[in-house]
Amino acid sequence: MRSRLVASAIFLAGLLVCALPAQAADTPGLQISVEPLTVQFSIAPGGQASVPVTIRNVGTDAAVIIAQQIDWRTLLDGSVKTERPGTEGSSSINPHLRLSATEFTLAPGETRRLTLALVLPTLFPAIARDYWGGYFIRATPAGRPSTSSFGVGANILTYETMGAPERRLKLTDLKVADAGNHSVKLTARLLSAGRTFVRPQIRYTIAQSGRVLQQHDDSTPAIFGGAPRLYERTLSDLLPGTYQLEVTIDYGGDTLISGMTNFTVR
Repeated sequence: MRSRLVASAIFLAGLLVCALPAQAADTPGLQISVEPLTVQFSIAPGGQASVPVTIRNVGTDAAVIIAQQIDWRTLLDGSVKTERPGTEGSSSINPHLRLSATEFTLAPGETRRLTLALVLPTLFPAIARDYWGGYFIRATPAGRPSTSSFGVGANILTYETMGAPERRLKLTDLKVADAGNHSVKLTARLLSAGRTFVRPQIRYTIAQSGRVLQQHDDSTPAIFGGAPRLYERTLSDLLPGTYQLEVTIDYGGDTLISGMTNFTVR
C-alpha cells in the first residue's frame, strides 16, 4: 500500500519539536539533521508500508546515533509531550513500527539512510480512527558512554489513519481582550469533534468601518479526534477605536469554520 509523507516544520510548527539541525549548547560541534519529522500512513489490517528516513551528521564531531521508540501526544496549547512507549495504550502503533537500524556511528558529514516501516497484523482493529507512535533520534559524542550525555535529538512523529473516520472541527469560543500598548490578545478555543486528527489553517482579519486593516494566515498543530485546542495570538499596532475581528478556519472538511467578534482598543 502507499504511504503519504507529510512534511512538517513544526515539530510544529509545531507538529513543535526539534529544529534541524538540532544543537546542544554544551557540545557545539555535535549537530544532526533528521528527515522527515512527521510521517503519515494509511494502511489496512494485514498491510504494510515504509518510508525512507535520512539522518546526517552536520556537525564537526563524530556522533553515536541512538533511536528509541516514544509515545507522544499534543497538549492543549499545541505543544508535543513525549512519553514512554506504552503510555498511549491501544492508540499506540509502536508495537508494529520498525526502524531498520537503532544505533550506529556517523562521522562528520556522513549520512545514513534508514527505512521506517509499519506492518499491521491481519487481526489489527479495523475501526476507523487514528493511531500514533514514533522515534526519538538522539546523538551523543562518539567515545563517550551513551548514557553519560543527552546530546542532541529530534522526534519522528508517526500517524496511522485506519479507514476514513469522520473529520469535524468546532469553534467553541472566540474573544479579544485588551493587552495594552495598542495591542489585544486573541483567544480561540477549538474542538476536534470527529474521529480523526485535523490540521487547522487559520486566517484572521481585522477591519474597521468595513475597511480591512490587517490580515494574517496562521496554523496550529494537529488536533486528535475528541481533543480541544487553545489558540492564542497577540495583535499589535492598533490605534484607539472599535474593530471587527473575523476568523476563518480550513481544517480539511466539507465546510469552513468561521467566527466574528467586535472589540475596542482604548
